[in-house]
Amino acid sequence: MVKQLSKKFPLAFIVWKYKAYIELELNLKNDAKESLKRALILNNKDEEIWQLKYAIEE
Repeated sequence: MVKQLSKKFPLAFIVWKYKAYIELELNLKNDAKESLKRALILNNKDEEIWQLKYAIEE
């Protein structure tokens, strides 16, 4: 469902943020990094995105 949303709303940072979160929970770190990269481009002021970025890098 999230993959469909990311295709339907490619400029919605919140979709990419939660897609990265789900991918991180599923231990898909490379996919999560790519989703997070898009989220950061769209909104680099969101604190939760930065927290996810640091969680992925650990």
